[in-house]
Amino acid sequence: MGAVLIRLLCLAVGYAFGLFNTAIVIGKITGNDIRKQGSGNAGTTNMLRVMGPAYGLIVLLGDALKAVIPMLIMQALFGSPLSRFASTLAWPFLVLLWTGLGAILGHDYPFYTGFKGGKGIATGLGVAFALDWLLGIVGVIAFLIPFVITHYVSLCSLTMTSVMYVLVIIAACVYAFGALPLFSGGNVVEVALICALIIFLAFFRHRTNIAKLRRGEERKTYVFKKNKVD
Repeated sequence: MGAVLIRLLCLAVGYAFGLFNTAIVIGKITGNDIRKQGSGNAGTTNMLRVMGPAYGLIVLLGDALKAVIPMLIMQALFGSPLSRFASTLAWPFLVLLWTGLGAILGHDYPFYTGFKGGKGIATGLGVAFALDWLLGIVGVIAFLIPFVITHYVSLCSLTMTSVMYVLVIIAACVYAFGALPLFSGGNVVEVALICALIIFLAFFRHRTNIAKLRRGEERKTYVFKKNKVD
């Protein structure tokens, strides 16, 4: 099995795990179909608005873990830099990144709902934590600071995603052109394309929210105050 097939396998395994939608599962358990309430989005924000912060946290963790788990599995199977599949020193990182991309795609475009899924922000955060826990912490901070100021989850989500994955690109470039050649030029291009796609997907899935932000119609979200769900 060559490196290209391993990349495709990582993408497929990540996609399979990404199909698990925590909000829908919680809805079935509690008898509340989140897709028929609030914004209709089966994600953390709508769950928080409709069912409260405890359920919102459960969905956040569930949607993040569905990226972390397959990433760790694929890393254990194929991610060793000494394995016969490793073509570069950056191979373990690429295995993680391709699997994480698959998980985001599975969340955003599940085949069983006609490819109509969520927005992938919690899953993208899980990918960041699996890549490097410090990157995940930076992402959380990048979300919380604008959230405290604006309470616009969409704006905060896009800020967090952009910060995290631009940092990944910068780090890859530093390694490629610095003293430690972990990433080659080709690896940097691959990393940059994947990260750019993750950022693009976040903005594309939030295109309605972006339009509302521009018109001043976007709803604010509060953790410990009652939210509008209509």
